[in-house]
Amino acid sequence: AAAASTASLVSNPFDTVRARMQLSDSGGLCSRGGASIRSPLHAMELVVRKEGAVALWRSLPEAVVYNAVLNSVRFSLYSALTVSAAQSSHMEALPKPVGGFVAGGIAGANASP
Repeated sequence: AAAASTASLVSNPFDTVRARMQLSDSGGLCSRGGASIRSPLHAMELVVRKEGAVALWRSLPEAVVYNAVLNSVRFSLYSALTVSAAQSSHMEALPKPVGGFVAGGIAGANASP
């Protein structure tokens, strides 16, 4: 969970710029004031000019909580599934990718209801 939260710290500005660029066609924040977006770097520059650099990390708490929940549930379930499969005679053929698929699906549904 700590690695995913750290990754959120680095990737959050890019997610912010992506969202602003997607919203710019529908009258979003980057399209105000008549400035058209030419590139992702230009969109980042517009956000920093209009709102300050802190705006690039405004959604960081949500991203950290999302990643913490997702990864905690996913790794806990995967561990429990693989241990159960190893101890059970009728589930010993359960391959690890199936356990990963099940754990990831449940964790994703839990983190993004």
